[in-house]
Amino acid sequence: MTRSLVQYVSFFLLNAIIHTNAYANSTTVRVVDENGQPISGVVVSTPSNKDMVPPDEPAIMDQINRRFVPYVLTINKGQYVNFPNSDDVRHHVYSFSDAKQFEIGLYKGVNAAPVLFEKSGVVDIGCNIHDSMVGFIYVGDNEIITKTDENGVARLAVMGSHFHLWHPRLSADKGFRQKNTFTPNPTNNQQTVVLTLLPEQEEDTDINTFGGKKRFKVSEQ
Repeated sequence: MTRSLVQYVSFFLLNAIIHTNAYANSTTVRVVDENGQPISGVVVSTPSNKDMVPPDEPAIMDQINRRFVPYVLTINKGQYVNFPNSDDVRHHVYSFSDAKQFEIGLYKGVNAAPVLFEKSGVVDIGCNIHDSMVGFIYVGDNEIITKTDENGVARLAVMGSHFHLWHPRLSADKGFRQKNTFTPNPTNNQQTVVLTLLPEQEEDTDINTFGGKKRFKVSEQ
């Protein structure tokens, strides 16, 4: 075997190993309800094997047409969040959640100072003027975080043996997360999880009751 052929074979094997490891450490999570219908907006997270450095730019939770946008924002602890008000009316943003308590008085525009989220957990966000305005900030603890798309699918690198699922209607306790075991499969790297969510009216009633426990609680699965 010539030297150039040896180098080529070595390069091919090295790339195969790299791609195999990358494949083995990533998975596609598909979340459906009890009727097999996809659920979008489910937070999927897994512990990271390295320190997640908060980005320099704050995350954004806007206020548009008297709604928080996005409805669920995902960040890691140590990150700042801006709350611009794109409406033509003033809002009074606040939270009484254990993971973060803060208040931004009546304001419009983009002049409000960013808020630092130092603790992990789920933070309920409300408006003291418009009770129908509700949003959530999922604050991870050094986690890789994504959300399912309209097809109920999320793809992420699973660094350990498990991943967590969270949704505002997963439990009356908004800090509740479902823990799922990651099962590697070399021929099919998709894992389907069935979630049973609370009816929307029950969830809406509960989320207007601020001040409850919002630190993470986990079920085993």
